[in-house]
Amino acid sequence: LTVTEHQDELLQSTALVDVFVENIHDVAPMFNQSMYTVSIRENQQAGAIVTVVYATDEDSALQPCEISLDGSGSGSEVGQIPGSNALDSELRYALYNYTDVFMIDTVTGEITTRVSLDREEISRYSVPVLVMDVVNSSNMTIVIIIVLDENDNRPGFTNDSYLFALEEDTSVGSAVFQVIAEDRDMVDDGNLRYTLPDEVTSFTISPATSVVSLSEPLDFDNGPQQYSFVIIVHDTASQNGTAVVTIDVLDVNDNPPMLSNVASNITFMEGIVSARPLSGIVISDEDSFQTISSAEIRLIVPSTADTVLDDCSCSDLNDSSTCSPQGCVEFLQLGYSFPGTVTLLQVNNSIILSLSGTYNISTYTNTLRNIQYVNIINNPSAEIRRLYLTVNDR
Repeated sequence: LTVTEHQDELLQSTALVDVFVENIHDVAPMFNQSMYTVSIRENQQAGAIVTVVYATDEDSALQPCEISLDGSGSGSEVGQIPGSNALDSELRYALYNYTDVFMIDTVTGEITTRVSLDREEISRYSVPVLVMDVVNSSNMTIVIIIVLDENDNRPGFTNDSYLFALEEDTSVGSAVFQVIAEDRDMVDDGNLRYTLPDEVTSFTISPATSVVSLSEPLDFDNGPQQYSFVIIVHDTASQNGTAVVTIDVLDVNDNPPMLSNVASNITFMEGIVSARPLSGIVISDEDSFQTISSAEIRLIVPSTADTVLDDCSCSDLNDSSTCSPQGCVEFLQLGYSFPGTVTLLQVNNSIILSLSGTYNISTYTNTLRNIQYVNIINNPSAEIRRLYLTVNDR
C-alpha cells in the first residue's frame, strides 16, 4: 500500500499489506470418475481389496491473491493461501447399498469385501458410493463390480440315474439316447467332455455331444436283457460327475414257434371213426411273447379215395348254422372249444382247418391236441393221408 502527498508526489510512504481470501463451502465434492468398472475373482477371503474411489472438493483448491507493491495494480507479485488442500481430507465416503457384501474406508475411499464372493450366485454388482463434505454437501458415483469366474464347481447331470429301453433288433451304430450335463462355471460352458468306463463295450459315447450309440448287436433271447453302466462328465479342471444308466432290452418276435412231439406216422384202423393225430404236440417259442396268432391244419386225401368231400366247409365251427357236415365222410373237426375264429374249407382233395386269433401257447396247444380226424367210410381207401400243420406267432 503506497500513500502520496497531494502537493508533492515525491513525498510518499509504502507499507506491505497481506490479503487473505477466506474459503466458504459452496461447492459439492466431485468424484474423479462418474463411474468405476472393476473386477475381482470369486472365492477370495473377506477383506479383499476391490478398488479405491477418489473425490475432490473445489472449495479446497488453492486461490491466487494479487498484491500490488507499486500502486499500479498490475499484480507485480502473486501469493497463494498455504495449507488449504487439507479440506480434501475432510471428505467422507459411504456405500449406499450392498453394505452386507462390501465396506468402504470412510476416509481413504478404499472398498473391500465383507464376505467371499460367489460368481454363480451374483456375477455383477452395481454399488452407489456417496462422498460428503463437512457441511453435508454430497455427490455420488457408481462402482460396477464384475465377479470373475473360478472353476470351482463340479459338472453334474440333471438326474443321478436314467432308464431307457431298446428293442433287440436296434441296428448297430444307431444313436440310442443322449444325457446332458451342466456346469455352473462359465469357463466350462461348451467345454464339457463325456466318457464311458473301459469295460463298457456294447455302447460308445460322443465326447462332445454325449450321444450314446450302440456298438454291438443286442439279443434278448441269448444275451443280456439289461445293461447298467456309468456315464462320466469332465470339466476343464479335471473335476467330474457321474450318472448311472440302465438299459432294458426289449424282446422282438424274431423266432418262429417250434413244434415237437408230433408223431410222424399214425395208423388209423377201419371202424375207429376218429383219431387225434396231434394228441402229444408241444409248442415252444424262444421269444418272451409266448403267444400264437394262427394255425392251419391241412389234410390231403388221395384223389383215388372213395371219399365224399362235398360240403365239408364251415365258416365257424362254434356256430353250427355255418356248417354243413351232412355230406362229409372223411374230415377234420374240433374236440375242444377254441375262443377265436375257426374255419373249415375244402380245396380240391384237401381239407383245411384254420384257427385264428392271438392267444397264449397253451390255448393253441390244447386245441391242436384235440383236433379229430374223422373217417366214417365202411371200407375206406388204404392210401396214405397226409397231415400238414403250420403255426404262426405273428
